[in-house]
Amino acid sequence: MANQKIGSEWQNSGRVSTSGASTAEATTDATPRKIAAFTAEYDNGVATAAHASDQIAIVDAGDYYVSAFVAFSGTQSKTFVVEIYADGVASGIRLNRKLGTGGDVGSASCGGVLALSALDVVTLYQHSSDGGTAFTMTDGSLNVFRLK
Repeated sequence: MANQKIGSEWQNSGRVSTSGASTAEATTDATPRKIAAFTAEYDNGVATAAHASDQIAIVDAGDYYVSAFVAFSGTQSKTFVVEIYADGVASGIRLNRKLGTGGDVGSASCGGVLALSALDVVTLYQHSSDGGTAFTMTDGSLNVFRLK
């Protein structure tokens, strides 16, 4: 089934997102931790998005294009890694972004295709690869689009 746009949303998709957030993640260091900052959700049949648990649960097995966008602030002059996880396992779909000095808000995105099973849970994790200790996602989204 092909994805079709209905109004401003896509069929066969799910999304959790946030906009204008200012709450820092509880802990940031070299250990990957799930981002817990999403405030809105949208789903359309093939996935169940839940911002309260910061995840998207897959309903229909298949190949999915998964993507993430983040705009965040954090420890200056440090590199942060944001990665999409499937069922608690790093997918390899990730981004690296080094922040500048003086209150920089950096933005970045990543995406790729994953074969997902029914009941798989897609989440977004963050960590710093070089000593960053603060991470605040101001805007962002985690998206899944079923391809077949």
